[in-house]
Amino acid sequence: MLIKIGSAFPREWLWGKYEKDIIDSVCLQIDKRWPTSRNLFINTTWFGPTFDNGNYQRALGYSNQIDNLFMLASVDPMYIAPPDFKKFYTDMGCPALYKIGNYDDSLYEFNFFSIVLSDHFCTYSEDDLLPTEIKYRFINYNRKPRFHRVQLVKKIISSGLDRYGIQTLGKPDIIYDHDPENNLFLSIGEDVQDYVKHQEHTLGLHFWIDSLILLRLDIFQLNCVLEYLLRMLF
Repeated sequence: MLIKIGSAFPREWLWGKYEKDIIDSVCLQIDKRWPTSRNLFINTTWFGPTFDNGNYQRALGYSNQIDNLFMLASVDPMYIAPPDFKKFYTDMGCPALYKIGNYDDSLYEFNFFSIVLSDHFCTYSEDDLLPTEIKYRFINYNRKPRFHRVQLVKKIISSGLDRYGIQTLGKPDIIYDHDPENNLFLSIGEDVQDYVKHQEHTLGLHFWIDSLILLRLDIFQLNCVLEYLLRMLF
């Protein structure tokens, strides 16, 4: 028996296509390996007590009724903080646990984007990648203003290090950062259409990063970290 719970990215999105293929493959393998066990498969996209889609509550409805619990984190890491997941796992009755995908502590770890980018990442020439002028010591791109990113940007600014590099940060959004005093928005004057080469959705935030390209090459080529990496490689 295999019970499947979870939301997923829309199939028409590039991420969604690959996520669906991975879900189908993992569930097929579970069925073949544990055909007579009581198996619960959870796709962790938008899964947790903070989401109102009902998936978290539905999973708890199977507490102490399953043998194996499979947690697949593909596109994003699991949204549940470790202490909260420990409680969830205990509430589920501590079945055999299999963490699959985006986990640092799992035998079944894999990187979702290594799969996608091997098929879709933009091809660059050597001239594209060579620095033209060393102007910045670092580039720190951020889109979603998650708490840890906001804190990092604030510390870089407060220490005066921001004058040595380029930083971006999406507009404040209570979904990602619960600090009502956060008013940071850092842009490099980009337009959404500068980045959306392969993906049609922008997800708001007034800043977009296309994961399939190196963003703006005119900035990429002015970064001294790039020069250091090239020296290490060549």
